[in-house]
Amino acid sequence: MASKVIELLIRFAVDPKDRATFDEVTRTLVAGIEANEPNTIGYSFFVADDGASAVLHERYPDSAAFIAHMARTGALLGPLLAIAKPVSVYVLGEVNAEARAILDGFGAKYLAPAAAITR
Repeated sequence: MASKVIELLIRFAVDPKDRATFDEVTRTLVAGIEANEPNTIGYSFFVADDGASAVLHERYPDSAAFIAHMARTGALLGPLLAIAKPVSVYVLGEVNAEARAILDGFGAKYLAPAAAITR
């Protein structure tokens, strides 16, 4: 049986001069998600050594949890998007039509499993 878990990998371009603001904004987002979204499995930012790029790894048990996340957090993304421009959005796993409509607005690319092991 296929997993319903979906993951997103979002790569951002960040101006290194905005690094302190980026850190503050991302800590605020993560804290809000941790406190208010028990169905979000993971929401982690990673930043390159030079501060010019970052990756957000999101993980949800299913499309409904992602949709709930966007309903709560979508409006809070303005400060992040003001300093970090999405370069690519990859969706790992199958999403329903409602989640796909949201993700299509970000220019998402959908990747199907080729070979994997998850424990």
